[in-house]
Amino acid sequence: MRDATDTATDGLKLTRVSDAPKHSRIAAANFNADEWPERGHAAGFLGIKTPEERRQATHRRTERLILLASDVAVGSVVVADSCAVVGAPEGTVNVTLNALVVARERRGCGFGRELTLKAASFAFEEMGAGIVTVWCEPKLVGFYVDKCGFEYEAPRRAGFVDDDLDACCRLYRR
Repeated sequence: MRDATDTATDGLKLTRVSDAPKHSRIAAANFNADEWPERGHAAGFLGIKTPEERRQATHRRTERLILLASDVAVGSVVVADSCAVVGAPEGTVNVTLNALVVARERRGCGFGRELTLKAASFAFEEMGAGIVTVWCEPKLVGFYVDKCGFEYEAPRRAGFVDDDLDACCRLYRR
């Protein structure tokens, strides 16, 4: 049986920023700037690389993706190569979903789940990932685990808390 969020998420398309209409790139930049002004991801949706990306251009892949509903941006995410995962087989590619955001006026309609799953699928299929990682606020762990199928990863050492107090969740290629 379909619920109310099914119709809202029908026909969604995840696209690379370079393939998105200009108005959608601008919208994605705006809702990134509104959500996390200090992170500097917004400029990337307008085609401007961050200083870190310019320094690491030769070995770190980064893709900016926009979730479109009828060519209107409803969410965006930065998908990037990341570090090796302890315990994973050697050579396993780990990709991190960064700056995943849904436009404020579109929240609560299932777009976050669709954006997460489509971005993870992109990481597996287009980037060869074996693992997709998200670092999130502890209050979002339930979303990633219950709605998106990620596994919570407890801190590896007692008392470890990163600067942002983020929790780690991972999705493994099946």
